[in-house]
Amino acid sequence: MKRKVVQQGPSTLMISLPSKWVKENSISKGDELDIKEEKGKIVLSVEERSAPTTKEIHTDDSIFNKYFINYFYQKGYDNIIIRHTNPEDASLIHNRIKDLMGFEITEQNESSTTIKMLMKVDDQEFGTVLKKLFQITLVMGDKLNSALEQKNFNMLPEIKNDEKENNRYCDLCIRILYKNKYSYPDNGFAYFALIRELEQVGDFYKYLTEVYTESTNLSLTGLYKEVHDYFRLYYELYYNCSKEKAEEFFEKKKALLQKCQNLTKESTKEDLLVVSYLTSLTNAIFNLKGPMFLTMV
Repeated sequence: MKRKVVQQGPSTLMISLPSKWVKENSISKGDELDIKEEKGKIVLSVEERSAPTTKEIHTDDSIFNKYFINYFYQKGYDNIIIRHTNPEDASLIHNRIKDLMGFEITEQNESSTTIKMLMKVDDQEFGTVLKKLFQITLVMGDKLNSALEQKNFNMLPEIKNDEKENNRYCDLCIRILYKNKYSYPDNGFAYFALIRELEQVGDFYKYLTEVYTESTNLSLTGLYKEVHDYFRLYYELYYNCSKEKAEEFFEKKKALLQKCQNLTKESTKEDLLVVSYLTSLTNAIFNLKGPMFLTMV
């Protein structure tokens, strides 16, 4: 099908919509349409109004465990019916959904629990949610840095709780990808990998709160700040990429790993665990490069 381009005013070009398509999709004056550019093409579409999806499972099934509730959430299910015979299962389910944004128990009795998604998040909010995930993870690192510099180890439990918020936003990002998978035909896999790596970065910040103590070598406090600054450099690179930042990102990884290796030789048994986590955190941050560059090419 071809349409002739018509000039409307000095700088506006227009085409008409096929009447058959307009009728089939109930398009009328004032309606909004989605327009996406895809490598030389413009894809015009109406907002999808997909029906809620339902999943039913029994806790006696051999594959069921508490993590399946997260997987149902990530996969995009809107209604979940969980059959159970053990009274403790109801408590397990209740505790699990507290960390899943939008999920609520709408009905529960001795034999079943019904969970519904009460929050709507469309694909256009993915960028906002992803940036929030970045910021939560950065704040975790900032708080740990402040705690170490001030020797205020009472702050560490609060940072461990922030890691749960990191997980909540990771789950929500993955859910948006699954619910709108056709909106990300080229970059869906890269975004998924990015989210998983950000979750791992948050995990390592949490692990570090468990091994830093008042007796930890002061040089490891300084090294932590450098590693955390490395994550901030990645954040800046992701949202404002430049050749200079990219070169700095690649070079800094080598220097940080060399410092970790040098400290390994002179660390106590307790400090070795700190060095190990700092090494793992550095590598996890560096691994974020792949998902980022995949979305650019």
